[in-house]
Amino acid sequence: MEGKKKELKSKKFRKNVMLEVDKDKDVKTLAKQRGEKESTIINEALGEYFSKRMSTKFIAFLNQKGGVGKSTSAQSVSVGLARLNKKVLAIDVDPQGNFTKGLGAYEPEMPSVYEMLKGEISPEKAIVSKEGIDIIPADLRLSQFEYLELPGKEFLLKNRLSQFDFTKYDYVVFDCAPSFGKLNLGVLAMVHSIYVPIQTEYYAMEGVTQLMQTIDMGRNLLMNKDLTLKGVFATMYDNRRNLDKAALDKISEFFGDKLMNTKIRRNIKLAEAPARHESIFAYDPASNGAKDYMNLTKEIIAREEKGDNEQ
Repeated sequence: MEGKKKELKSKKFRKNVMLEVDKDKDVKTLAKQRGEKESTIINEALGEYFSKRMSTKFIAFLNQKGGVGKSTSAQSVSVGLARLNKKVLAIDVDPQGNFTKGLGAYEPEMPSVYEMLKGEISPEKAIVSKEGIDIIPADLRLSQFEYLELPGKEFLLKNRLSQFDFTKYDYVVFDCAPSFGKLNLGVLAMVHSIYVPIQTEYYAMEGVTQLMQTIDMGRNLLMNKDLTLKGVFATMYDNRRNLDKAALDKISEFFGDKLMNTKIRRNIKLAEAPARHESIFAYDPASNGAKDYMNLTKEIIAREEKGDNEQ
């Protein structure tokens, strides 16, 4: 009947993938109309489904050395992406919860990534929205994760999110814990790109070898062949200090073209913003911190799109 809203029905094909099929043009009808096998129609639909799903970028901010601006970077880039009209889901997997608290997304006894990992709630039930991004928050309860007696904990995050619809997001951003453990391995099992903030100081390269080994472990032992160290960037940089320049030279010598052009300069506004539960863009959009993180966000987008074009 003309003008009548078409009804959709769900059909399950292979590996629990649910596809919406027009009731008036189901697989058999389409196959007959196009003179093709039903399997061809199904494969085409599955291809479109996975193409949309895989167009989502999964990126993580990781450094096993603390105090380098990791959570500030993950948070600022997430909000920066939203300000550039990208749909963003941020997942806080750092028990310190600085990403969550810094945007005012924390409330006592709120649903969090910890309850999601335990299977008590769905990912959708944990999401809160702040400054144009969706967040699955974290707090100190997450520190109990390492003590949970669950098999295959390094794949638990991926399993809990396996039925989640990522197609509505352009980017999924993870803020990792500054440590080595099953939580970070869980992230490495499912992301595509790693971005590493490194403070330009005397101990800048401390832990880098272990960091590279961790990434290799994610690629090999966790069977994530898409995992790539996509970029390294300097934080808390002061070009007036010879120490910072020397540290940056050392970082550049080790990482080569992985070192990003953007340097995050020392900026008091970046330290003040979390106390106001705001991103640097909301707190002081004219600050050097906001300018630097917007430049970093644009550089990340360029690197991610370049990766697409090379495939």
